Amino acid sequence: METLQTLKTHLEAMLTITNNDLEEAKKRRYKSDADEWDRGYSFGQTDALKIERVHLKMLLGLVENEAEKAAENPNSAPQTRPGA
Repeated sequence: METLQTLKTHLEAMLTITNNDLEEAKKRRYKSDADEWDRGYSFGQTDALKIERVHLKMLLGLVENEAEKAAENPNSAPQTRPGA
């Protein structure tokens, strides 16, 4: 259960960072003084961050589901190797 909580905490932190990066990329994309290459790069970066955000949300959902299952039945929690 602790492992799932740790993983959830890390995924939430990564999602926060990704959301912040996405907001910064949007700001750069809409700067009027940006040259054409910079605008194109920012569009690609924005798209990549959106995809990353979707993947993080999916992983977070899976971890939350596993945490709920483990809370309902502690004996069915995923087992970890000793020393892992």
